[in-house]
Amino acid sequence: MGAQFSKDESRVLTYSQDETIRIWTLNGLEGPIILSGHSGRINGAQFSKDENQVLSFSEDGTARIWPLADPGNPIILSGHRGGIHGAQFSKNGNRVLTCGNDGTARVWPLADPDNPIVLSGHSGRINGAQFSEDENRVLTYGSDGTARVWPLADLDNPIVLQGHEAGLFNGGVIGAKILSDGGRVLTYGSDGTARIWPLTDPDNPIVLQGHTRGIFMLGRGIVGGGVQGAQFSRDEQQLLTYSLDGTAQIWILD
Repeated sequence: MGAQFSKDESRVLTYSQDETIRIWTLNGLEGPIILSGHSGRINGAQFSKDENQVLSFSEDGTARIWPLADPGNPIILSGHRGGIHGAQFSKNGNRVLTCGNDGTARVWPLADPDNPIVLSGHSGRINGAQFSEDENRVLTYGSDGTARVWPLADLDNPIVLQGHEAGLFNGGVIGAKILSDGGRVLTYGSDGTARIWPLTDPDNPIVLQGHTRGIFMLGRGIVGGGVQGAQFSRDEQQLLTYSLDGTAQIWILD
């Protein structure tokens, strides 16, 4: 479940275990718009940039784009074989990126949603995916312990960032981002490390090792360690990491 304000804070979007999304008008003069159609738990929902549409994604293996002027006719993005755990609009709103349990990420052109670009290569669940700043590449990361940078013009030759330990379910690589220079990638994972990968020399990452390794417990997920999040300082010369081992660490980068 989750919620977010619209930009002008006049509306709130919510999604819940009842498999619906609702758009609430805070002036109280109108009832909520109810977006109903998913047949499994909704894992996320967000407004489009112009806030005229809502993107949702679900355990039912679909993502949906709901035009708020005509909510009964969503665009349904169907093709994943399992739950979808991440989705985002491109900057211009013409494409949607999704990733899921089936080990694939997909880039859907909304003008032709029956023909997505399929990024296939991970051997387990993809925990997350994001466009690069110029949106010519896609970064994916997953439970198989790898991250991959896919040039959308040359899908047969992704850069594979391999070094983290694989994990179960949402373990492995927990988070990743492309740095502002476009030439490096940050990853962090359940093995207790964070890594900075130069894309021109991906076999030689900087390995930041100090947190304890996470332990998977059935019904509880990763406990006791693993890097759960990381954030650069503004100049990207320091990195803050935090862990279920009860510590946060600040790394000074050369």
